[in-house]
Amino acid sequence: AILTTVGIVLSMLFETINFFSLHDWKDFFLGATWAPNFRGDSELSILPLLWGTLYISLIALIVAVPIGLFAAIYLSEYASKAVRSFAKPLLEILAGIPTIVYGLFALLTVSYPLVLLGACIQPLLLVAGARRPRTRLASVTVGWLPPLP
Repeated sequence: AILTTVGIVLSMLFETINFFSLHDWKDFFLGATWAPNFRGDSELSILPLLWGTLYISLIALIVAVPIGLFAAIYLSEYASKAVRSFAKPLLEILAGIPTIVYGLFALLTVSYPLVLLGACIQPLLLVAGARRPRTRLASVTVGWLPPLP
């Protein structure tokens, strides 16, 4: 186990040295652009990644905390014994499933209907976007329309 840990640390150290020999550390830590490119002229900064992580975490907290809190209050204070004996083991099983499994399930089940929804809405947004620049900007931001050349 110790040799494996030392190997992982050394591997990460060598890859970090290699990365910072290709990219300036100031641009990485203080830049505002994340544009990876396989040709080698990538602009890589950590701030957009941190902002995205914080943004998604905030949205998840806004959704999950009230639902979880109200479910816990309901189960502990208001639910009947029959409901509690059914829901508690079910929630414990769901809590034991890794979140990556939920993410992959959502990717496989939710992404296709969203793409179809975008394909249905895109012609409407093209017409509305021709007359309203804000609608076009929102549609480009969501990813339903390509940006204008």
